[in-house]
Amino acid sequence: MLENLGNEYVKAVSTGLRFVSLMVISAWVAGKLQGLFHNQNTLVFVGLLLVVWFALNELVERLAKNRRSAPRTEKTKRLDRP
Repeated sequence: MLENLGNEYVKAVSTGLRFVSLMVISAWVAGKLQGLFHNQNTLVFVGLLLVVWFALNELVERLAKNRRSAPRTEKTKRLDRP
């Protein structure tokens, strides 16, 4: 039971760190894009932030899915049938 609790804690901490890092990166990119458009509108910044957030989150999910599925295929053995 303690082992499961430890795993859940590690998952929660890693999810929180991923959230914070994605928000910081998204805000930085959105700020750079907003400056590129020479627009000081808050709604533009929030819109860019959401677009960048969802794009980065999707990329991270795809990378995590590919990384998780890769070792499984290496471990499986193919049985050669005559």
